[in-house]
Amino acid sequence: MTKYIDSCEETNLKLAMKFIAGKLNEEKYVAKHPRNSKKLTWVETVQLRRNPRLFSRYCRRFVNPVYRRRAVSESIGINQKTLMTLLHIGASTASSLIVKDSVKLNDRYIADFALYHRITYEMANNVSYPSYFTTTVFMELKEDVRLVTTIKQLLDDRPFKTFGACVLRRNTAPDIHLRWEFKNGFTILDIIMPEDWSVELVANELAVIPQEWYYFELPSIFANHSFTVFITGGDYEQVKAFIQGEFKTYVKFFKLSSIRGG
Repeated sequence: MTKYIDSCEETNLKLAMKFIAGKLNEEKYVAKHPRNSKKLTWVETVQLRRNPRLFSRYCRRFVNPVYRRRAVSESIGINQKTLMTLLHIGASTASSLIVKDSVKLNDRYIADFALYHRITYEMANNVSYPSYFTTTVFMELKEDVRLVTTIKQLLDDRPFKTFGACVLRRNTAPDIHLRWEFKNGFTILDIIMPEDWSVELVANELAVIPQEWYYFELPSIFANHSFTVFITGGDYEQVKAFIQGEFKTYVKFFKLSSIRGG
């Protein structure tokens, strides 16, 4: 089975490179994959995702947002069934997101999809999209955006959903857009558009919570953009194993105290 998977990945990767180079059109490339969304069949996407620049070029070759969403989902191991659980949606909606246009999608579902996959709303919805990262998704998720005075309040609430967005508002500084997720006992908090001042501010908020926090820079598939990710839920080795398993890559991560001079 392992040899078959390796062979399939190699074949699909060659097809993907031809697609990226413009030697294979979108319909023919997609047709090389089974339509069954219950299994992960776009195996080449995992390898492509490890190279953000290459994956970005790959995603831009898609004109149909459904195919692009499928590629993005499969690259992080998300199939239709998992998507239904994550977004609390039915089979037909999940199918419309990553298989075919069977029903008209509500903007909210597209926004939820974009938020979870750490991409922009435009990338998830449009034929073409800006080369820079945007926070449009927060406007589309206006029902879920919570105005919190401290991050601790958000973490203490432990909402029904396992991921979401919030905006940390300050009187003397711009808004800070955050993505949060609870997974396998870990709490993950992304600063969507990090700046030195916002990273320090969030670090100060987290420092009052009696847990060991770690942080790292996670490159996005948009040029010159990365997320600052804070994580808690285990010791150093447990966090290391979680990051490698969750993000399929190795990144240097540090204790929160190093931001604050500890």
